[in-house]
Amino acid sequence: MRHTGAFIVCNSWGDYYYHDRGRFYLPYDFFRDPEVKGGTLSNSLNAVRVGTYEPQVICHASLTYTSRDDLCFGMVATADRNLKSPTTAPLYSPVFYHQGGDFNMQGQWRSAEMDLAIDFTTSDPDAIQKYFLSIFATPCGKKTGSGELTALEVIDLRGAEPVNYPYHGTLPVTIRRSNNLYPIPLTPLYTLSLSAVNWLEAAGASETLILRTAKGQPAKMQLTPAADNPRRVRLRYAL
Repeated sequence: MRHTGAFIVCNSWGDYYYHDRGRFYLPYDFFRDPEVKGGTLSNSLNAVRVGTYEPQVICHASLTYTSRDDLCFGMVATADRNLKSPTTAPLYSPVFYHQGGDFNMQGQWRSAEMDLAIDFTTSDPDAIQKYFLSIFATPCGKKTGSGELTALEVIDLRGAEPVNYPYHGTLPVTIRRSNNLYPIPLTPLYTLSLSAVNWLEAAGASETLILRTAKGQPAKMQLTPAADNPRRVRLRYAL
């Protein structure tokens, strides 16, 4: 029998399964011809909407975990840059909601390390000042997994060049049971000189900076020229 076209099916376990680099071909006739041996698969089609879509904001996360179906990945977006804890429930992606079985992140017999890209685009991305990545971990199968988040950033793709906003907390961090929330404010990190001369030559206004320590922890520092002596600067900081 001569077939007219086929679906290309990719094996999620890697390119070493099947002869064509992890792919095999399922003829259309399996869905439409009752004479094909093995029975006919479902051949009803209600609607297909075809279009193109490109995310405007994505979350890039790297993690290692030993039971991927324990995990759910979601997002909270807020216009309040100073919000410490979300006031709304995370929006979880069905693709990353207790999926994949009791295996390492890359599948059975493969690595527990994986990079993920999650679409964080909202209906009004210009209004968003802070994102929260939610990783909800709870045993889902026979195996209880463990692991840690090793890298995290939000990438804004709306301009001519991508803009990266890294997570300001300490990494790697253990993924614990229940809801793990990781805030990512849309505040660029700069490399600044803290030369006393540069500050004293400024206009004399107070400056507040959010810095990152050598251990990766965020720190708040304020520089204020002394009222009685413009050649002195008062420094306050909080970790």
